[in-house]
Amino acid sequence: MRWSLLLAGCTLISLCAAAVAQDESNPAVKHVPEFPRVLEGQIVDDQKQPIAGAVLKWGPRYPWNRKKLIEAQTDDNGEFRIETDYVGSQFSLQISAKGFCSTWGHNIVPGPKSNPTEMNISLAKDNPLTIHAVDENGSAVPGLTVVPLTPSNGVFSSFSSPTTPEQIPGHDEPVVTDENGVCRLEQLIPGPEPLQSIEQEEQRAKFNNAGWLRLNFVRDEDVVHYHQISRIEYHASHGDVTVVIPNRTLEYADDASVSTLHLQVIDTDGNPVPNYQATLRHRAQTWPVNNPEGRLAMENLRSSYRCQIRAFAVGYAPHFEYGIAKETSASDPVIITLQPHASLKVRLVDAATKAPITNVSVLTGVFRQRQRNYIEWSSFDEYADGHHSLEDVCRHTSDANGMLHVPDGIHSASLVIYHRGFSRRVILPVNRPEPDSDGVIEIPLQREAVIRGSIPEGSQFRELTDSISLSFQSNDGVDHMYERVDLDDKGEFEIHSLEGGSYHVTLMHSEGNVTYSCWSRKFEIEPGAATELEPGKLTGNFVFAGRTEPFTRVALTPTHHVEVSHLAVVSDVDGYFRIEGLQRGQFKAAMGVDSLNGRILRMNPKVPAVIDLNGDQFIDYRAEEGETLPFFLSN
Repeated sequence: MRWSLLLAGCTLISLCAAAVAQDESNPAVKHVPEFPRVLEGQIVDDQKQPIAGAVLKWGPRYPWNRKKLIEAQTDDNGEFRIETDYVGSQFSLQISAKGFCSTWGHNIVPGPKSNPTEMNISLAKDNPLTIHAVDENGSAVPGLTVVPLTPSNGVFSSFSSPTTPEQIPGHDEPVVTDENGVCRLEQLIPGPEPLQSIEQEEQRAKFNNAGWLRLNFVRDEDVVHYHQISRIEYHASHGDVTVVIPNRTLEYADDASVSTLHLQVIDTDGNPVPNYQATLRHRAQTWPVNNPEGRLAMENLRSSYRCQIRAFAVGYAPHFEYGIAKETSASDPVIITLQPHASLKVRLVDAATKAPITNVSVLTGVFRQRQRNYIEWSSFDEYADGHHSLEDVCRHTSDANGMLHVPDGIHSASLVIYHRGFSRRVILPVNRPEPDSDGVIEIPLQREAVIRGSIPEGSQFRELTDSISLSFQSNDGVDHMYERVDLDDKGEFEIHSLEGGSYHVTLMHSEGNVTYSCWSRKFEIEPGAATELEPGKLTGNFVFAGRTEPFTRVALTPTHHVEVSHLAVVSDVDGYFRIEGLQRGQFKAAMGVDSLNGRILRMNPKVPAVIDLNGDQFIDYRAEEGETLPFFLSN
């Protein structure tokens, strides 16, 4: 089998992956790939001379999974050989050498040891850059680590997102600007093609597609600034680029000290408000205050950070002000003035017994988006003001009588309740029960439903699955985001505090930054009860198997029964796939390459839209010799 591959900044002379000798077209026979897998070849320059000492790294593309990284170097003849037991769709080969442009390749499939994949690669000569880091006054900025990355191209839309920058091979050691703010970057990617026209590049820029190289400027492990060198800038720079770092980011990065922010809360008459809660935007922490002068000292805050401080007091509307810790003192605090406003009086009771429920943590906040408001239960404890579409976020705990006193304002607060033993609830202002004669809003909580279970031993999805995803369509006016729970070592899981209803339970598989569903089914969950599930279980007798390109997602959607609503597997390193336990009937089929959000974006046109399964099947979907299969965008 011959593979074609595009490597940035190099010429691919040949890359051949051997066809596997086994003939396993019998669907009853499960294919077992041969390991270790092998990559071998030669690295040369543009004059076909071997490059000795080039560094090659084979492994997952993303740093959080570098434990499987394998390194090798070329010998005096520029030759290399890599043997590995680790392969996958998210693996890449990185190549770097002194005096040459760095490169890497994705979608590489190492062949078996009996017939390795051969790669002969030509590297372009290096095109180093000199970087001058200056502030807005033109002064040099020393001591910044400069990290070269691939550019981020593309835009956010309903069907796309910008590409994630990747570190360029050969840059493991930091490059730091000297006392003159200067550093030299080598082993970069090749320069861009000559410009067609300035107008064309400006048109590219409208879609964030004009970048050639991204530079991250780092101090104390924090990115203080990034700059994307466009093709226009590259050709105009002649290898000498000046980057202006905003003064405010430098001031913040240079000042790592901590200080105390002093705060005082008063009413409109200037009198202290002695009892209140204070919060900081984007920080899931609450400062309860009981001080006759309404004062609070928030300690250990970043000295130069401009904080947004909110105050919540019963009988007043929430309000915020800004403050910088180092600019405040006990004699000169940030002052928040609260306007009088009626608070909500809420009582939480057991829906069955009407008994008050004590010690319940309740999150309150304002959903200000006009269209899509949502809640993410998995990050309930991390909610803060400005987090996941909520503003004016505050936390409360019900007292011995199940009572809550919630500060409220012009924009009325919603209640988010998540307490073990009871079903989770989101109560928008329009859905609140009417208050009683004492002005108390009584909210009944149903006993929780629980989903627990495990993937059956021996299931084809046991090894493939690493987490469970749960989706639920509520009628409370808020989107409940998918909840993902990792499986334990026994393949078991439990999700609690649910309300009864219809749920989609999905088995998920992750590799790198790609996650996709491999089995999904709808379940009815009884209110107030525990439901035992066996996700991944299939009771049919038929096998659908075949061969396609390696690491291709193969997805089936049954049209005839409700045992499963969706299932998918990924072909192995030799392109074989196999789905067991299917029932007789028709299946909508899709086969292609996954995108970052798990959808199949490119589909093999050889795959029929509908597959009639009347028995075991094995179908070879590979291209014939000399045939090129186009891939189409899916719906």
